[in-house]
Amino acid sequence: MTKSGFKIIGFEQCDVFQLAPHPAALVPIDDADRSAIEQGIDEVGGLLNPLIVENAWHDSKDANEGRVRYVLDGCNRLEVIQRKAAAFHQGASVPCILVTADDPRAVALTCLMAKRKGSTGQRVLAHIEMHKAEVLTAYKGNGGRPEKTASREAVYTAEAIAERLKCSRDDVSKGIELMLELLNEKDAKRAEILKEARDSILCGGGSIRRWRPAVGGKLATKNRERADVDYGHLIKRGAVSLCNGLLHESECVGDVRELALEAWSKICDRLPSDFIEILIGSFASWRLSDQLRVEKTIKSVLAEK
Repeated sequence: MTKSGFKIIGFEQCDVFQLAPHPAALVPIDDADRSAIEQGIDEVGGLLNPLIVENAWHDSKDANEGRVRYVLDGCNRLEVIQRKAAAFHQGASVPCILVTADDPRAVALTCLMAKRKGSTGQRVLAHIEMHKAEVLTAYKGNGGRPEKTASREAVYTAEAIAERLKCSRDDVSKGIELMLELLNEKDAKRAEILKEARDSILCGGGSIRRWRPAVGGKLATKNRERADVDYGHLIKRGAVSLCNGLLHESECVGDVRELALEAWSKICDRLPSDFIEILIGSFASWRLSDQLRVEKTIKSVLAEK
């Protein structure tokens, strides 16, 4: 059994439709990484790197799929393979390393850290989440400052983690602050935004140093109430603008006139008859010559419909 709590049992070619991502093992990726996965699969015609699969069968959430094994690493590759196989209406098998695991999430995060270097934020958050209990014991929620203790949890202070990951103590502290706020947040709206920030960092799309301003900006946007729109007033203003424009209808010639007639036709298609009557009636206070010209133009548009 490894430190991450899993043991390799064997190797097997598994039917892709008898596999499903473990809910705790889903690690977000960005569009660039997803595109790279698809390109790599297309180039070699399948998977070269085996998926890590739990050696146990579970009832699928979809009753039509029967029993499945859970994928602990390679969930995004599995999704691409399944989609391509379904599109061609054919089965497919993929190489899988079968394991037993005490903590599927820890396995997923271990595999994430073992791959390409990734961003500092990815490595910090993955490490903190893998050792959440020890980090919490070391920090005690004390503003990100470690407890002065000689216990084994001392190796999970910000200084110790930064030394282990070869990164800044400030990056680790910000990662721990994010974890603590996620654990303690009671407001559902802010908790959702915090999770989005965490997922963005884990997939390499966000900065661990900028997560707090990013959360604050999104929260301010979501909290900003949209002003009520007075659509009646909006229609009135539009009608007045159209009427003013029609006073100079004779100047509308050529291609511009054709575009104007097309626009008018669309407007009249949407206007109820009583609106059109009111629109014509609103010209009563104008000079008679202007009123007649506007009425003639509107009626000509209606006649052309």
